[in-house]
Amino acid sequence: MPHFRRIARAHNPVGTEDYAMRTLIIAAFAALSLASPVLADVAFLQSSYVSGLNRVCVYKSSTGTVVITIPVAQVCPVQIRV
Repeated sequence: MPHFRRIARAHNPVGTEDYAMRTLIIAAFAALSLASPVLADVAFLQSSYVSGLNRVCVYKSSTGTVVITIPVAQVCPVQIRV
């Protein structure tokens, strides 16, 4: 019967390089998701008018004009996040 010899391998728990890369990627996504509300643009009410049963609210932001439609009984918010 042949005798098999065990070859010693360097200990690499759970692929240390892979684990470090996964941790880095998760940390990067977490940082970006926390930063996104800070980067959100705010639009300010420019005008509003009634069209049928809706009120049309027109906002001005740094990226351009934003229009939303709400029920006529509501008041347009002074500012919105876009």
